[in-house]
Amino acid sequence: MQQLEITLIGMGIGGLDGLTGAARRAIMQAELLIGHPRHLALFSEHPGEKAALGKLPDLLQLLETTGKRTAVLASGDPLYFGLGRFLLNHLPKERIRIISNISSVQYAFALIKEPWDDALVVSVHGRSVAEVMERIAAADKVCILTDQQNNPALIAEELLKRHASNYTVWLCEDLGLATESTSCTDLAGLQQRECAGLTIMILLRHPA
Repeated sequence: MQQLEITLIGMGIGGLDGLTGAARRAIMQAELLIGHPRHLALFSEHPGEKAALGKLPDLLQLLETTGKRTAVLASGDPLYFGLGRFLLNHLPKERIRIISNISSVQYAFALIKEPWDDALVVSVHGRSVAEVMERIAAADKVCILTDQQNNPALIAEELLKRHASNYTVWLCEDLGLATESTSCTDLAGLQQRECAGLTIMILLRHPA
């Protein structure tokens, strides 16, 4: 069976409005669309087969066995803490075409009007906060991709234990959704605060 090209497409923050012409053409030419339900819902009239993005081993099996021209819809930049690394590690690179988009990190820094070329960016999704706390505490500008367990309140607590309180903290929650919000606080103000499950936390250290 001939294995056709897989196009990995970053959907970005803007949904359909944020797609390039190349991305739109790849989607319309696809015979199989794979993505999160919220992404697939944008293409309800697409004539091809649709499959919800589930567990990564199941995705890999589908991509290894399908004979259909496939487009995989991912969030933002698929090569930046995204699906791209997994696919490139498990499938031939020559079979994968990547059409990237703006990442949530880029979008968050644009919202707060802060350059980010000098920022440390870390993800605590599904990993121990302790693994990255020393790097976070040593940096002057940090962007942290948090989750429900490793949330901004926990990170604030860990920094305060290290007597590191001299930060301005930006919280960018639910980016790209109707509930999107951006707020500014300090570490002490975070300890009792509940944040959305998808929150980008940006720390800007100021002189003590």
